[in-house]
Amino acid sequence: MIKIYTCQKMTGRKCLDMRREADMLVEVAASYGFKVLNPVIEEGISYIDKYLESVPLKLLEKYWRRDKEMIKESDIILDYRTQNTSDGSNNEVGYSRYCLWKPTVRVWIGKGALISRIEDDLVIPTLDEAMAIIKYKWGTYKKLEKWRNGMWDRCFDKWLKYQNELFERYKTKGD
Repeated sequence: MIKIYTCQKMTGRKCLDMRREADMLVEVAASYGFKVLNPVIEEGISYIDKYLESVPLKLLEKYWRRDKEMIKESDIILDYRTQNTSDGSNNEVGYSRYCLWKPTVRVWIGKGALISRIEDDLVIPTLDEAMAIIKYKWGTYKKLEKWRNGMWDRCFDKWLKYQNELFERYKTKGD
């Protein structure tokens, strides 16, 4: 089953709202045949009507390590309406897209996301539209393989060449 990691804004939100949103994401994705990996659910955010409290740095580091493991386990990342206002979601998208080279889908309401519309695979206003296109474009491992091969062919040689250039630049500069 194709796994989708879902990003949500957490800071400054009520637990109840986040949890209902996470449950809705799971339900909608399941109706299209996908499994969701979601940090709100994984952290056990409860159904209480109060704002999420800050956690100690050590716990936050643990959560971030776990989130990165879930992103690695996923096949696709879905940024759900964070509108670039979530530091965590921005880093999740960056890690998935630029480090792991996974399809990136953003549900974005309204104007903006201009660079995302260039860089990411899909920026669309509704979750149902996003799910339908995900199903069509990446809904099987065969489709994901084809996408990944295209990404690899388009990017890897350029990426490797640049990494070698950096290595040479830093190696020859000295202190």
